[in-house]
Amino acid sequence: MRATERRAPGFSLLEVMVATAVLSILVAALGSATLFSVSTVSRADAKIDQFGAARAGFDRLTATLSQATLNTYWDYDNPNTPLKYERRSNLHFLIAKPDALPAGPDAKPNWGQSVYFQAPLARGNGGGATGLLNAVGYWVAFGDNNAWRPDHVKSQRARYRLMQGVERTENLSVFNTTTPNWAENLRKLPDLAPPTGAFPLAENVVALLLWPRLPVAQDPKGTELSDNFLYDSKNGTPIQKAQMPPMIQITMVVIDEASAARLENGVEEPGAIVDALGKRFEDPAKFEADLQSVQTQFAMKGIQHLVLSAAVPLREGKWSK
Repeated sequence: MRATERRAPGFSLLEVMVATAVLSILVAALGSATLFSVSTVSRADAKIDQFGAARAGFDRLTATLSQATLNTYWDYDNPNTPLKYERRSNLHFLIAKPDALPAGPDAKPNWGQSVYFQAPLARGNGGGATGLLNAVGYWVAFGDNNAWRPDHVKSQRARYRLMQGVERTENLSVFNTTTPNWAENLRKLPDLAPPTGAFPLAENVVALLLWPRLPVAQDPKGTELSDNFLYDSKNGTPIQKAQMPPMIQITMVVIDEASAARLENGVEEPGAIVDALGKRFEDPAKFEADLQSVQTQFAMKGIQHLVLSAAVPLREGKWSK
């Protein structure tokens, strides 16, 4: 009788080669997926970081603006021959076009609106005092970084920046009748360390949009207080005299640093930004359409951007007719 042949346990060379090939494919796929995930997370983290300064600047702006005050009071219209009571205030609340005032050295004002007001920030030469008034302003300007670049940083770059100007209590010029425009002082860059003087809160903020308005339920079109986004408690329309709007809708348009670097054109504004923002945000009725158009143009030109928006109630904005 012939003995039955038995095969030794194990895999053939062909089976080992096939298994190795399959394993290599799986490892490569897993590695590719891991690299993709890491890259995606890194890009997301970078995007969060680069917009982080803009978010912080936006929060600073909204928090400070909510403290604006006019300290409005009622008095006779004419002390010699009084006929009626009217609102009065020695302070000033102003929303103007950015180019209405000088932008300060090495910068020029740009898109949207700018805002100037007084608030009890208690920033003075002394310490410990509370309730002291300061003049404050916010605007967007385009220019180089010479005024804020540390000595050890040699690279010069032009960017859009969200600017904040703060005037110390001791230097408050809103009461000075010889000053042509007290808000101009906020645009200057005195030899003072922050938080006084004018300095940038965030880079790559290309537009600051300010809309003074009543609650939507009272004023759906948003034009009762202003039909052009501008507001002047001293020299504006009768409805604006000596009072602040009860609410301001604030919108800020920010681009990422990669887009800003790609569009950089020396000391000249990038044409893509000028084309997208030019001749917009002058009519409240077209606000949403203008904003959508800007976002569409940015997307078409590969400009990564972020839009921040909030409705900020003014604590002292006790508006009335």
